[in-house]
Amino acid sequence: MKRNLANLDRLIRGLIGIAVLIVGIYLQSWLALLGLVLLATAVIGWCPLYAALHTATYHGPRRDDHAVRHAHAGEGSASAPLADQSRGAWVKSMGRALRGTVRSVPKPYARRSTQHDE
Repeated sequence: MKRNLANLDRLIRGLIGIAVLIVGIYLQSWLALLGLVLLATAVIGWCPLYAALHTATYHGPRRDDHAVRHAHAGEGSASAPLADQSRGAWVKSMGRALRGTVRSVPKPYARRSTQHDE
């Protein structure tokens, strides 16, 4: 089974599944079964209905997340650039993490000086 549910989709299904399960148990209804199905699909990250319709909300890990995890492995928090590095150094380290896929980093919008003949 290939994962086809994104994390947000899984979270929403899980919360709705728990609510429907509780209501179904309280009412002693078939809704409890529906709640279990929603909860199970949220836990495993795969929905048979999505698979039958050839659709998905999950499209694989983002390349940026992968690069951040590997660029700062063992250097503290991977969620933000290191405080002692400038933005340029951090971008270069990201380029190295992507193994040469980033060829050049454009400079931020540099102001151009204009000379007027007076």
